[in-house]
Amino acid sequence: MSTAEAAPDDGSFRSRRDGVRQFTAVVTVLGAVLAVTEQARYRGVEARMGAWAVHELLGYAVIAANAGPTFFFGYHDGARTAYLGLEVSLACSSVLLVAPAAVATAVLAVVSRIPMSRLLLALAATAALVTAINVLRFVLIALLVDAWGAQAGFGWAHSFFGSLLTLAGLAGASWLYYRLARRTPSS
Repeated sequence: MSTAEAAPDDGSFRSRRDGVRQFTAVVTVLGAVLAVTEQARYRGVEARMGAWAVHELLGYAVIAANAGPTFFFGYHDGARTAYLGLEVSLACSSVLLVAPAAVATAVLAVVSRIPMSRLLLALAATAALVTAINVLRFVLIALLVDAWGAQAGFGWAHSFFGSLLTLAGLAGASWLYYRLARRTPSS
């Protein structure tokens, strides 16, 4: 008669899983640090996305700077077309909103039992939404500059309506992150 011995539970599966979670957390934090340290390139990509969106959604003439975080768009100034340049400064970049989400994801990877696939999906969706909202802010600026003139349109679009849009986007991104990352549909 033979007896099968059960393998002792040495915790190796759990330690491998924890190691993967810790490795993913470190990579996620390094990604956030890289995005912030390379923020000039990040802002350049955002500016090109903004230029594309202003052209495609509004049909405005657009000139994107080859290097740097600036693009110019044409707007109606009486009977002529004038151009206004938008520089995506660090303060107006989504990198400062995406990087903290990445750090929060890294912390949750280490301290929670939320599946990594859910955390990474939540981070990716949040980053995409926050970036899209920021690009939409550029479209709003171009639209209001065209409608109300450079000074009034930019002032209202950037300071007031842009801030409202960003706050709504952050609320939506936070809700989306929570919905995607939560452990069970009933929790």
